[in-house]
Amino acid sequence: MKVIQFYFLFSLLLISCDRTELDNFVGNPSADENKPKKDTLVTKKESSSNTTAKQTNEVDLPELLLNTSVTVMNFRGNKKLGLGSGAFIGPNIVVTNYHVVEGGTRWEIIRMSDKKKFTAKIKKIDKTHDVCILELVDESVDQYLKINDKYPKIGSDIMVAGSPIGLEGTITKGNVSNIQREEPYDYELLQISAPISPGNSGGPVVNMKGEIVGISVSAIVGQGIQNINFAVPAKYIMFLLHE
Repeated sequence: MKVIQFYFLFSLLLISCDRTELDNFVGNPSADENKPKKDTLVTKKESSSNTTAKQTNEVDLPELLLNTSVTVMNFRGNKKLGLGSGAFIGPNIVVTNYHVVEGGTRWEIIRMSDKKKFTAKIKKIDKTHDVCILELVDESVDQYLKINDKYPKIGSDIMVAGSPIGLEGTITKGNVSNIQREEPYDYELLQISAPISPGNSGGPVVNMKGEIVGISVSAIVGQGIQNINFAVPAKYIMFLLHE
């Protein structure tokens, strides 16, 4: 399990949602009561000129998110390794976390609004910042998110979409709590208060204009800790797209 070194006193791990974890959660809703009460990070397996088709001055954010967000299924052969989330950022382009697709040989994309399935292949990866660009195979979509690679203002409202524990089309709301930076390395994270869970990794974090400002990546959980979650800033998506 990958570990991100950060300068507050927690081990920051990626949140993943594999099939075993999902089955256990659904089969035993009170499973968390038996877990040790300690600080842990759970892994989730989960300005551009681009324009969003059908975008208007007043954006219906939940509808926009459902139409542009996806569940990413990761397979090795016929074995399902896990799931995460993602978003369309172009007619045939999906962004997600690298750890969502890691270890797989085949990837299935499921649009949240209508459950339409697409086949995808890896186009580009950035392991350092945990970003992956997937390309649809012989298909395209009409609606996708515009990227805003400027840092959002601390305290500004955001909305998040994803598939926590496999619950596709889940939308939560919060704000940008802080910008966390690790020195001397070029690694920054948006700290957000919107609730996220295993399966949210790679899902879009959008501002109130419906622009993607980041993708969900991790959370700190533990007794007495509430809504300390993180997203990869959209600037790393732009870096990878133009690499």
